[in-house]
Amino acid sequence: MQNYTEHITYNSEDIDNVIILYQMYARILLEEKDMDHIERYITIICNNENAIIENENWNSFILYFLNKYMEIAEGKEDENRERIFDFLMKLSIKFPNSNYCDFIPAYDKLIIKNCNDEKKINVMLKEIHRLMANAIVNEKISMLYCIIEILQKTIMDLENENSNVKELLFSVFINTLSYNVDTEKTTIMEIIFEELEELIITMDKEKYITNKFGQYILKSILNIVICDSKEDEKKIIEVINLLDDLMDDKDGAKFILANNKMKKELYKKMYNIGVQCIENNMENALRIVSNCLGWYIIRSLKNDNETLTNYLIDRTSDLYKIANNMKVTEKTLVFMMTLYTTVGAYCCKESKYYKHLLRIIEIIKREEKDISRIRTATELRTKENDIWDDLFDDQTHKLTSIFMSKLKF
Repeated sequence: MQNYTEHITYNSEDIDNVIILYQMYARILLEEKDMDHIERYITIICNNENAIIENENWNSFILYFLNKYMEIAEGKEDENRERIFDFLMKLSIKFPNSNYCDFIPAYDKLIIKNCNDEKKINVMLKEIHRLMANAIVNEKISMLYCIIEILQKTIMDLENENSNVKELLFSVFINTLSYNVDTEKTTIMEIIFEELEELIITMDKEKYITNKFGQYILKSILNIVICDSKEDEKKIIEVINLLDDLMDDKDGAKFILANNKMKKELYKKMYNIGVQCIENNMENALRIVSNCLGWYIIRSLKNDNETLTNYLIDRTSDLYKIANNMKVTEKTLVFMMTLYTTVGAYCCKESKYYKHLLRIIEIIKREEKDISRIRTATELRTKENDIWDDLFDDQTHKLTSIFMSKLKF
């Protein structure tokens, strides 16, 4: 067998021929499984003088060879995986636009194989996180999709009893959104949120989400907001929309919709986000939170769930009071008041809602000294506006009038 020198010499005209020779030699080594020669060969092709040259075929060849060697070299998986990871990171630094997603280590298989070794899992997840962060920084969309696909596949392939590993994998999404995503790169942020939502809904349909894992998911989503040191409103709105999508009656997550305890947990998270929006002057996001909570009250009334209805009314009352005390703009306070005028009018539809109507009236009278803001909120939603007719059974003006007459300021 031919011995190759420690340094590969070539000129720009014959580089492709050199690559062909080394590919042929590599094929022989792999077929014969000559481990000693393979190790020496790797030392040659991966040393600082030979590796990472401005030739995509050469760099791809090295990554291909390392991946193939990992398949046959028992006991050397970790060493070879780290070689591949290091090579990918060096490539990304020297050639930021490079894209070698076909050569990412088979993390899905490696994680499943080592699912009982948390130390190894954590090392691999750090590598995945760094690859994902690099793809985001350099806006390499195809690489980002490849990494997300690996995460999704691994989570889905793990058994339910490996919930701790699922949580660790899920945390890669959360940590990436919490720390790495610059919301000026709107497309990338939207991709990650969309893929995260798709993963949750897919796991939910396959019944892969236990109560414990479900609670972890909701807590983790809130952490995206809590850990966002930049207090970025765009990202917070994405989080609000994600939580609201999970509550969709038709396409939402059954692990939440079919579990009142989990619903209450989601409502609590939404309220927490609303409070943070008030603290950080994010009034657009605050309005979205208020709108979501209003619709949750309507749904809860329809489902005759008194406990959840009372909980939601309490939280919206707290949120409005905090917003009023923190002096958010009049425009936003009027918007938040529309929640009470709309829910109050809805409660006038049937006598069974009367006790909730009384609570709404009590809250309004406690928080408002005159009726001007309430009238404005009512007109904002009902004057020359028929979009609420479905909700109010074509009795929008009648029910609104009944509600306003009961206020008696």
